[in-house]
Amino acid sequence: MKTMTFVAACVAAWLAVPAAFAGEHPGSGTEHPGSAADVKGRKFTAKEIKAAMIAHIKAAGKANKGLLIVHDDVEKADRSLKFVKLHDPVRVIDGKTAFACADFTEMVNGKKSKNTLDLDFWMEPDEHGKLMVTATKIHKVNKVPRFTYDGSTLVDVESGGSCELPYAAGAKGAEHPGTGTK
Repeated sequence: MKTMTFVAACVAAWLAVPAAFAGEHPGSGTEHPGSAADVKGRKFTAKEIKAAMIAHIKAAGKANKGLLIVHDDVEKADRSLKFVKLHDPVRVIDGKTAFACADFTEMVNGKKSKNTLDLDFWMEPDEHGKLMVTATKIHKVNKVPRFTYDGSTLVDVESGGSCELPYAAGAKGAEHPGTGTK
């Protein structure tokens, strides 16, 4: 009887996990890659948003031995980054901007460092309807966030003041803005 009670409690706890973390990302995501998100009147699937991100990362790294070079506003230096993975879900902010987040490892003198970075990317369709990255910002270094979202404002974690970025919307204190789609 004790075993059955324990198993029932474990199953109940497991089922409650998604509800406990529902506030981590604002908006609601769709689970199927064929579901489309509206960005400036054009429907983009999660698969298309992810493909645009991968294409951006590959193109940016072509001249840099496969590494993405990103300027770090805090350290006032460029960082050479090796792509690791995209996060799920990708998002749409206010129906205007596609948003994706990705993990990278920092490379120093051609070797992996201990530093991991989480970058946020904002994308909008160009005049031909192709998604293009319009802004990039380092969100976390070694899992330590630099900013969070408060409505349409990025808030610096350390100072509590706003951060500059052309596109940002979301729930107060949210890790990522917009409505998610997988």
